[in-house]
Amino acid sequence: AKSRIEARASEATRLEVEVREARERAEKSKSEYLSLESQIAGLNAGEKGLDSQHEQVAKELQLAQIKVSELETKSHEASRTKAALTARAEALEQSLLEEIDGGESLLKSGDDSLIGSLASLLRIENGWESAIAVALGDAANAIAAKSVNDAIRAVNKLKNNKTGRAAVLLADTLYEQNNAPAVPPFSRSAIELINAPFELQNALKRLLKDTVVVETLEDAQEVIRLQPRLTAVTRDGDKVTTYYVIGGTVNARSRIEAKANAEKAAQERDQASAVSDQIKFELQNAREEQKRAQEKVDAALALLYESDAELAAIAEKLAALGEQSRSSQAEAERLDSLLRASHTARADDERVLRELELRLNDSDTEPVDESLIDATELERLRQLLETTRAAEVDARLAMRTAEARLAAVVQ
Repeated sequence: AKSRIEARASEATRLEVEVREARERAEKSKSEYLSLESQIAGLNAGEKGLDSQHEQVAKELQLAQIKVSELETKSHEASRTKAALTARAEALEQSLLEEIDGGESLLKSGDDSLIGSLASLLRIENGWESAIAVALGDAANAIAAKSVNDAIRAVNKLKNNKTGRAAVLLADTLYEQNNAPAVPPFSRSAIELINAPFELQNALKRLLKDTVVVETLEDAQEVIRLQPRLTAVTRDGDKVTTYYVIGGTVNARSRIEAKANAEKAAQERDQASAVSDQIKFELQNAREEQKRAQEKVDAALALLYESDAELAAIAEKLAALGEQSRSSQAEAERLDSLLRASHTARADDERVLRELELRLNDSDTEPVDESLIDATELERLRQLLETTRAAEVDARLAMRTAEARLAAVVQ
């Protein structure tokens, strides 16, 4: 009986230690669970910030994509416009080169007495080229020579070579200003629209003497009504005098007009080229901005994926800790139940021991034969022993199970 009591005391001590350790494990799991809950709350708040950031950069990317699309459309249109204007300018320039009359053939002969073509020497106010060409008449396609002798020699050369006709404007022309009629306020003197070399100004003044330019035929009609000596030319090239009127659609352009058209086409081509280059520059910047926006979106998505993975890992660990805490708590309760049963069995053994000691003391000197103990009492003691041993086995199995679960969670 004493040996059983001692065994039960040892077992009770062991169970007390195991119960304490199981409760400590349960408390530790609970503490870690609460800590992870706080951590996952912070991550959820950060997740909202990442969502907002992703939405913002996604909007920036969408705007950048729209801008790139618009600029690509503008770039294609600008390229087509540039190509069309380039073709037109080249055609007009080529037409000027191929249009060789008597004057051009004289200039190509290398005669130093010839100054150049009037079309290349004059600068006419923009928009009035047709009016000045009509006002100059045949002289619009003329060339300029230094003197009348030079002009006569040039004409003879044309006649001898049979290379056409030419009008020659003389640089040594004399001009005296006479009493010219007053120019009406709604008109301008034709010579005012021309910027010419000094040596040709007298010849041009004589050619354009008493000639004014106006906007419309109605204005031209009013000019000759007010000043019959004047000749009025409209912006479109209609010519009105007191003795004849000429106008309508121009079939053939003078070299002055052709040159003006070629220069205008070249200017439009250059402007279109500048616009196209500017749009290409803006498109390049927009594409770089789109690339940077895409990189921001990719970075924001990467952070979102990383946050999601971290949340999933913590959630999985929370589940494991929750299971571990519940398992440790259940194990502690089970061991505590076994401990109580052990204490009860030990108390019964101590009671039996005291009874045996009393019987022993009451006897003489002979030890009491255990066979003399009441059979009912022996049966009760045997059942108590079996119950205690079964509780011990269950406690050991529960302890091993708890240790195996703990090891699995830690791993």
